[in-house]
Amino acid sequence: MQSHPDGESTTEIDRLITQINDNQESLLSQRDQEAVIQANNTKNIVRVGVVSNFILLVFSSWLIRDDLQARRIAATALEDANAQLEAKVQERTAELVKSNQALKKENLERRWSYQALDHQFRYNQLIVNSINELVFVVSKALNISRVNPAVTHVTQWQPQDLITMSLDRVLQLPQDGNANPMIAALNEGREIQERPAVVLLKDGSSLPVRFNLVPLRDDNKVVGGVVTVRPLPGNSPRPS
Repeated sequence: MQSHPDGESTTEIDRLITQINDNQESLLSQRDQEAVIQANNTKNIVRVGVVSNFILLVFSSWLIRDDLQARRIAATALEDANAQLEAKVQERTAELVKSNQALKKENLERRWSYQALDHQFRYNQLIVNSINELVFVVSKALNISRVNPAVTHVTQWQPQDLITMSLDRVLQLPQDGNANPMIAALNEGREIQERPAVVLLKDGSSLPVRFNLVPLRDDNKVVGGVVTVRPLPGNSPRPS
């Protein structure tokens, strides 16, 4: 260029250098814009990530709080249920204890009642057995259900032979053409006093007697009767 100075060549070189600088500046500016855009995109992504994480954190916190609240409600309900169950168990236990005590008292009273009835039955049996007169306990149909030892002593019939036997086979009343007055008396619930009759002994002989009939009542209902037979003084068994 010094040996051939040329103004146009220098100008062209300056133009090319300027163009290269402009191109470089344009590229740098474009790269700066791209970097800014990329930085903005990165910021936006980071912001979106932070917001998403915050939303997820809030949602997780809400779920955890809701789960904890549900657990507390369930625990409270369970405690209430256990308390109610315990109260019911205690109430039922108290009822069972009370029922058991009442049952024990009832059983004790029933046992005392049975003992009293047994004692009363024994006393009655002793009283009946001590009577010298012949005693027959009969149903309304005049079937013998019980006798005292005096019957066996006088008639020689054993109790097992007389039980369920009709009284007519042992005690015969005078024939007057009417029905047995003892059945009518039991049906009407009235007594018979000092009526004549004959007791048939096991050996076939008979014994003149006098008898009384007293109805047996249960709740004001006649269920049978007691026949007491008294041999007449000075009479001895005679053949039938």
